[in-house]
Amino acid sequence: MKYAKDSLDQARQYRAAGDEKKAMEIAASEFKHRLVIQGNVKMAEMVLKEFKIPPKFVNEHVNSAYKTNIEKGKYEVAARIGKTFKFPPEKYLEPAKKTFETYVKRENYKKAFIIEKEFSIPKDQIKHLMMEVFEKNIARKRYEMAANIAKEYQISGKKVTDAMEKALETYIHSNRFAEADEHCKNLGIPKKSIINVAVNEFKKRFASGDYQGATYIKKHYKIPNENIYDIVLKVFNYHMNKHIFDVSIWLLKEYKLPKEKVREIAGKTLISLLEKADFRNIQSISKEYSLDKNFVKETALKVFKEKMSQKKYNTAINIKNQFDLPRELIFNTAMMEYKNCLNSKQLRWAEAIKKECLEKKKKGFLKKLLSG
Repeated sequence: MKYAKDSLDQARQYRAAGDEKKAMEIAASEFKHRLVIQGNVKMAEMVLKEFKIPPKFVNEHVNSAYKTNIEKGKYEVAARIGKTFKFPPEKYLEPAKKTFETYVKRENYKKAFIIEKEFSIPKDQIKHLMMEVFEKNIARKRYEMAANIAKEYQISGKKVTDAMEKALETYIHSNRFAEADEHCKNLGIPKKSIINVAVNEFKKRFASGDYQGATYIKKHYKIPNENIYDIVLKVFNYHMNKHIFDVSIWLLKEYKLPKEKVREIAGKTLISLLEKADFRNIQSISKEYSLDKNFVKETALKVFKEKMSQKKYNTAINIKNQFDLPRELIFNTAMMEYKNCLNSKQLRWAEAIKKECLEKKKKGFLKKLLSG
């Protein structure tokens, strides 16, 4: 007989030579070695199938291997022996559950879930353990894992809602909206909780200038406008102060900002624009933000007087002309500054004030805007 590399090769050679008895003896011995000594269930099963070893050579070794592995705490091997060699499920389920528990305690959840499915462990028999795991993950702020466990093992209650809110923060922040929606649906997360998380993320994005992303979140979660007015108004105010009116006008229309709040902010901006003599933008914001025409004219008069008292005559005269301020309302202020200029020998400005403010003047280009 040719040299055989191992016992199985030797058994194959005897079988090929017609000595079935000797081949079976060697195969049965190898089966025992692989199963009982090595605990290699897969290899032992292969030997069993290849050589069709009769039950009388198998059962004793299978039972012995199962018992030995249980005694040694090798529950995974014992469970595989039980399932592979057709033990009643109730017998190999116990070591399978112990194996599942071991992996869970090691936080090797991926392997634990594989064991659960492989041995069809009933969820109600491990739910108590998974509740502990759920709470442990919450304590360690691993909210996504906690949410997945709650979904998989149908854990419910306030703790689940709280954990899901934290998990939602991660999902929404990373634009994983489909996952967020699925978890919320499966776990029955209240609409109020979802809105709270969505509003917080909206505010973060909006404050950072990510208006497109924020707007998507608002529409996806149907956030009511009143829930986000504070941050939108803050950003609106910022753009108004910076005189970035294309953005502020978009905010006004997109978020249907309250008129009373908008007018208050626009009124302050009006003063700033008047001080800079930015008449074109004054016309624009007056129209877009529905500023009362009398308010605009009163504000212009106030700034006119301030500029006159500050000796900024050119700005004051421009305001007077562009807003067609009535001569009777500016006369006293203009006359006082006219005299001051004469006394201080600023004759050029005295003449300008006399001509532009004390004598009758044609109406400015904003007349149509301010007359009604």
